[in-house]
Amino acid sequence: MEQEIFSPTPENFHEKPIERPILESTGLPEGDDSGYRKVPVEESNEQIVNLQNECQALLRPSYDGLDEITGEFNPDLVLPGGTDGKVFARKSVAVGIDTANAYLSDRYGPNMQLGILDAFRSGKRQAAGFTRKAIEVLSGNTSPDIATLYKAGMIADGTFSWVNPDFNSSSYSEFLASMTSDTSRFVEFQSIASETGVDVSEVIS
Repeated sequence: MEQEIFSPTPENFHEKPIERPILESTGLPEGDDSGYRKVPVEESNEQIVNLQNECQALLRPSYDGLDEITGEFNPDLVLPGGTDGKVFARKSVAVGIDTANAYLSDRYGPNMQLGILDAFRSGKRQAAGFTRKAIEVLSGNTSPDIATLYKAGMIADGTFSWVNPDFNSSSYSEFLASMTSDTSRFVEFQSIASETGVDVSEVIS
């Protein structure tokens, strides 16, 4: 008897609303990641481990130059700031990977397992990825105006994102003052804010 991989399509499924519970962590619907920046970063004291030593999984760290499909080394994929091909994550992540792989092996056979492409990134690697993605988006434009640069940064931020600055710090106040002292530049910031529907302070920061 063949095992059903997918459950039968329920009747009138297209008439039923998609239920997306509100997550306590973000206050937003499940699957909406726009609120993750508002979640405070707090020290959990959880151990960070090398996944190669802690769990059974296919490791293909793409930012260390390994092709995600073939596993072959490609120097063009390498981003600075790595850890010599080692993949680090929280201990609970390693446990979760083993749990998931045990389920996959039991249900689909020993050849089915998770592939790990990316995990912890250092600040240097995050910055290198942001820069590379922004340059890719600019497509050779070496003298972009502020609006073009902002949009390229927003696209790069989708993969290599940063946390918000400390708006109460003196260094941010100095930065804000320098960005708004030039009237013509500030007019550009206001134009971008109006176009994108965000506050001008978000554009500057």
